[in-house]
Amino acid sequence: MQQRTLPAKPLLPPAEVDRPCPHPVSPRDMIGMARVGGAAVSAEGLAVFAAKSFDFDSAEWDEQLYLLDVGIALACSDAERQAQKHVTCLTGTKNKKNNTPQLSPDGQHVAFLSNRAGSMQVFVQPLSSPGEAQQLTDLPTDIGDLVWSTTGEMFFSAPVYVDGAATEEPIKLTADRDKAEKESKVNAVLFSSLPVRQWDRWLDAKMNHVFLLPVKRKGSSYCLDGPPRDLLAGMPAECPVPPFGGTEDFSMSATHIAMSMRPPLAQDEAWSTNRHIYLRELADTREKTLGACLTEENSGYDLHPKFSPDGQHLAWLSMATPQYEADAERIKVRDARTGAVRILAADWDYSPAGLLWSRNGERLLFSAQIRARSCLCSIDVKTEAISVLTQDGSSSLCGETSSGSLVYTHTTLCSPAEIWVCNADGSHTVQLTFFNRFKLSELTLGLVKELTFTGAKEEQVQAWLVLPAGVQDLQKAEPASVPMAVVIHGGPQ
Repeated sequence: MQQRTLPAKPLLPPAEVDRPCPHPVSPRDMIGMARVGGAAVSAEGLAVFAAKSFDFDSAEWDEQLYLLDVGIALACSDAERQAQKHVTCLTGTKNKKNNTPQLSPDGQHVAFLSNRAGSMQVFVQPLSSPGEAQQLTDLPTDIGDLVWSTTGEMFFSAPVYVDGAATEEPIKLTADRDKAEKESKVNAVLFSSLPVRQWDRWLDAKMNHVFLLPVKRKGSSYCLDGPPRDLLAGMPAECPVPPFGGTEDFSMSATHIAMSMRPPLAQDEAWSTNRHIYLRELADTREKTLGACLTEENSGYDLHPKFSPDGQHLAWLSMATPQYEADAERIKVRDARTGAVRILAADWDYSPAGLLWSRNGERLLFSAQIRARSCLCSIDVKTEAISVLTQDGSSSLCGETSSGSLVYTHTTLCSPAEIWVCNADGSHTVQLTFFNRFKLSELTLGLVKELTFTGAKEEQVQAWLVLPAGVQDLQKAEPASVPMAVVIHGGPQ
């Protein structure tokens, strides 16, 4: 992998001070840990990611974007990596949000969302040299779920009202209506159908829609090439799907977009788990159309669509049992030329999550819950052979370099998420960031042990045992007995 000189603004560790003796984790320690997010990864091995920390003085979160070169990081010594000399801060807006990084098709710029100008908008910044980010959008509402496709278009989501006629400016109409309702003295709402509430929010006529944002190169940067276009204009449909949906709910090829959505205004929506994959041509500007439904025959859960790099195959995750959120997930792959759909590794014991195609299109990368660990895995699309690439902790894939190296976030019961890298087969794992190294050095953490016991039906049940801080052996604990909290996670199914 080619090495390159990174721009200025190196991230330096805090000055050495007299540190307190190690102590058990407190709520302040938990809040004070840096949160490292997923990275956008280029073929050349550049990784741009967000990390945020809490500013106790201002009681605000400070979220910045950082850049690292995997090749340079691997060439560093362990001490240099731990000092993060290979990590560069790209943004400097104190106590502002800078997140959702997306690399340009040529890997020379990064687009991201930031509230530095008030609301969450799209900004673009070059990677080759430090400089002020350029604001690309100035819409009247917050936007989210930014994606920069390999063909050059950007996509984002925004909540818009869907109970009126389609309009050329749905975001402005939504902002004007929100302002009028906020100023109104009437706050009564009439619901005519179910559901009326989801988790902690009331369901009104505002739904997330995916927008296409045309952009073009202008000199050394980018500019808009037209207004954003609502790809769900006039439809009472929602993508991404709350409360957990994000960019994984839609995927683009050069000519089509695939979206995972609930059927619009289905009568059984309040108790149904049904979601379909809809396929629509990007050039189709008609209103009130979702495109072709690819999963009409399945009343279960179809989600996480992902196009192959050449756009000739579409993969997604599917549950077969209706109204059953705990059903096993299976990978389905559709051939764009023939329409034929295959189920990969239908008899595998675990459920895949978070699909990503390898750059050569020969395998699908994903994570799976295996013995209370979130392991990185891969499956050969032709042979259906599955490989478990990581064994410990919880890992979430960020991207793949042209050499096949996998960049991912990794966390354990004793450490928050950091950026790691491994070979294509999961070997040679290396930690690349150490945002919480100094904070963790001040803490006494509980020793973690894995155990099994016999449960109902004489089946073996796995559990984690976390000893109190400072206790290494329960037989030698002082005092003779220590408190124990039992945490059992269950669900409606």
